[in-house]
Amino acid sequence: MKREVTFFLGATLATSLVLTACGSNGTSTSSSNQTKSTAISSKSNKTGNFVLDYVPKKKNGFTVGFSNGYFGNTWRSQYVDGAKAIGDKLKKEGVLKDLIIQNTNGVPDQIAAIQNMINQGVDALVIDPVSSSSLSAVVAKAVSKGILVIIDDDPANYPNTINVTNDNYAFWKIQAKWLAEQLHGKGNIVEITGIAGNSADQLRQKAANDVLKNYPNIHVLASAPGGWDETKAKQAMSNFLSAYKNIDGILEQDVMADGVLQAYKAAGKQPPVMTGDYTYGFLRKWKNQYPNLNTMTTPYAPGVGADGVEVAVRLLEGYKLKPNVLVQNPLQPGVKNTIMNPAPYVVTKTADPNGAWMKGLDSRTKAIGLDDALKIGKGQPDGASLDSVWSEQDLDSLFSKPAK
Repeated sequence: MKREVTFFLGATLATSLVLTACGSNGTSTSSSNQTKSTAISSKSNKTGNFVLDYVPKKKNGFTVGFSNGYFGNTWRSQYVDGAKAIGDKLKKEGVLKDLIIQNTNGVPDQIAAIQNMINQGVDALVIDPVSSSSLSAVVAKAVSKGILVIIDDDPANYPNTINVTNDNYAFWKIQAKWLAEQLHGKGNIVEITGIAGNSADQLRQKAANDVLKNYPNIHVLASAPGGWDETKAKQAMSNFLSAYKNIDGILEQDVMADGVLQAYKAAGKQPPVMTGDYTYGFLRKWKNQYPNLNTMTTPYAPGVGADGVEVAVRLLEGYKLKPNVLVQNPLQPGVKNTIMNPAPYVVTKTADPNGAWMKGLDSRTKAIGLDDALKIGKGQPDGASLDSVWSEQDLDSLFSKPAK
């Protein structure tokens, strides 16, 4: 892989790149108080992590706070709606007394929302952090009050918490590998990334770099942030089309594919091989308007919000995570505090379970065809994402039942 230039879309765009898709701003943080293993001590049953050592205070009637650090696109709406749906279900069952949902934008607002939920006496907090480093004090305060804290979606390494997150690295490794294979290992590509400095975007770019270094004849002409926003992606792609005559492939992140197609349509050109999107609007457009487009997608499941609520409730009920469920924190290797949710599907025009990009994946990641994906989304609006939420069986595979 050869890199030639990085595109910047100007100071106005750079300053406007507020958090937009499934990520959080900020860099990773570590703490001397964070345990580097969750292995149980030979001298006690304690792990040193408050979440894992939690002793139930009651059997049901829990109040859980759900702090979503960004709200402003269809992915986040579906993410929050999924959490609300599972909360409603658990309230009807008498397990939850309440699920308090707070949507905010920016660090100060999220800190204030979390503080408010602490003051309301929640039993657990599920936090999708707007920053992987700036919530340390308020998270520590919650823990000091005996509140379970689950970091959801965007990973962070806050002490005495665990993460429930989608696998950003595998998500992008799959797609970078697919693109490289479609190009037969050679050609000129451009990249449209997420938000500079965002933890999810950093993990994805690392995955792409790790893949492309094995393809020395693939040249990255330029890379530009698209902010997980169709409009910004369209502008980035238009800039690329003006600057380069020969673009053989496009490696663009989720929820921006339609912006790329719009740029090509405006330029009067046909798009080359490109990674796609997992919204049903894009999938339907691929099927009906661009049937010959060579593309694919891997969903970044918004159902992880519902999964985080389920994990919090099970821990409140006294369930314990089974050995080896926790894997290394993607931002802090060596710290095992993360439940990693693999990509549910890899969608190509026709299912290709033997594709090179499928090798070594979690067995729960299934290769499906475009028609299969559209069947799953029958009746869903165009803005909805191809999704997956853990079943009771999936949850049972993670936990040991509480002692009676």
